[in-house]
Amino acid sequence: MSVARFDVASMPLSVKELTLPATFHEDGTLTARPVITSIGVFKYRKADGSISRELRLPEEVFSEATMSSFNSMPIYVGHKTKIDGKNEIDPEIVEKYAVGKTANPIGNNVYVASDITVNKEDGVKAAKQDGYQSFSVGYDCDMEEKAGIWCGVEYDRIQRNIRGRHLAMVRIGRQGDQAVLRMDGDDAICDDAAVLAAEDK
Repeated sequence: MSVARFDVASMPLSVKELTLPATFHEDGTLTARPVITSIGVFKYRKADGSISRELRLPEEVFSEATMSSFNSMPIYVGHKTKIDGKNEIDPEIVEKYAVGKTANPIGNNVYVASDITVNKEDGVKAAKQDGYQSFSVGYDCDMEEKAGIWCGVEYDRIQRNIRGRHLAMVRIGRQGDQAVLRMDGDDAICDDAAVLAAEDK
């Protein structure tokens, strides 16, 4: 089963070494390198109100195909999705709504960070004045219906074949203080303990 997900990303030392602070340039653009996602067990609220605990493994997040998919993603202010809930990557929508693009994703086996350039005025204003300083990756993945325990945290399913589609600027992201501009969605339920457990392995 293929599903669409929105991963919204405390600033541990392992995150700081990956990131670069936001810089507002004279030409009106913004550049930075924030965390955009991570491994761990994440909770999603399903349509019936129940919670799905989904595992993102290092071998999935840091696979060549997944990391490549995080490169050159359009950046939106908020998520852009189709009526069916799939992540929006239609060229006309990208042209109309994208305020920037990602580049050169890197990772440290727990977190993924990416260079970003925001080159549209409304995107820079959203970050600088309107509080859109967190980031949420919109991605598609296949779901393996397999439960277990990972780093002491229970999970119900495993996300496979993760493919980044866009990066959304949001006010609050799943990764809490990790995926923010320094000056990893509404359906997200923050559970930092599941991520931080991986750092202690």
